[in-house]
Amino acid sequence: MVSGNMIKVIISMAVVVFLGGIVYLINYNNAAPETQPLTQGTNMKKLFPITITSQLAESKEFYTKLFDFEVVFEADWYIHMRHESGIEIAVMQPKLANQPEFLHGAYAGEGVVYSFEVDDAKSEYDRLKKLGVNIIYDLKDEEWGQRHFMLKDPAGMSIDVVQQLSQ
Repeated sequence: MVSGNMIKVIISMAVVVFLGGIVYLINYNNAAPETQPLTQGTNMKKLFPITITSQLAESKEFYTKLFDFEVVFEADWYIHMRHESGIEIAVMQPKLANQPEFLHGAYAGEGVVYSFEVDDAKSEYDRLKKLGVNIIYDLKDEEWGQRHFMLKDPAGMSIDVVQQLSQ
């Protein structure tokens, strides 16, 4: 049988936990934006990179022929591609009059890497070598549990083709 004092202790503990939860929620909702999730209150559905390059046709051929992307939108100034996995990428002409000036410059080939995760990096390496693709970093097993190699697309984007060897 539970005593009256024990019931008071249990009720007091429940009230403390309840009030603590309310205090947490109040503090969380009033927290600085940088401490809250980026997607809170947004309608973000996806993220895809757009490379600014004059090499639109070459980029389209590269991604559709070598990596099975499908063109889902194409204009003379922009091409949007999607892979069956759901990955999307796009390329856009530089110096477009309808774009702000900070989007006029073409990608300069440094500072960004696309990482394509595959089930078998060796077979991808062999397939792309056979097609004459310029591999800029040969197939290598890394100590952190990856097998990978690298190439560049027509815009100069580095592409790291990666297989996870261990999880």
